[in-house]
Amino acid sequence: MGDACRSQSPERRFWGRQGVPAAVPVLDDLDRAILRLLQEDARRSFRRLAEMADCTAPTVAARVRRMEDLGVIQGYTVRLDPDVFGVTAGGVDVERVAHLVCHWCRKDTPEPLWAKVDGRRHPFCCTTCRGAYLERHERLSKRV
Repeated sequence: MGDACRSQSPERRFWGRQGVPAAVPVLDDLDRAILRLLQEDARRSFRRLAEMADCTAPTVAARVRRMEDLGVIQGYTVRLDPDVFGVTAGGVDVERVAHLVCHWCRKDTPEPLWAKVDGRRHPFCCTTCRGAYLERHERLSKRV
């Protein structure tokens, strides 16, 4: 399916030539190149994608919209650093993403001080909490 399919409704795009549902949307080399570039960095502009894929920005915009309509592209996301926000069994702890809390006293910490302990960064509300945590961590690590 080329760019001509843009004029069809999204529902029609899933149908093959003889009215039989298509199992997989047809993607050409340009579609796959755009998808690879978006997987590397989904924040790239259509103009930058066009430069990298050797085509025009309106073509990239049309291809991306078509792939969104077809469900090939189902959304865009953000990867969060688990060392900053903490990790739970289900992934990043959303409560800590919404607001950071002091690793020692658990107060909301809008502008945290950071300390790196055992390769992980922890937020603290003040130097007193950071010092107390680091002192306790040092004592506990000597016991082992």
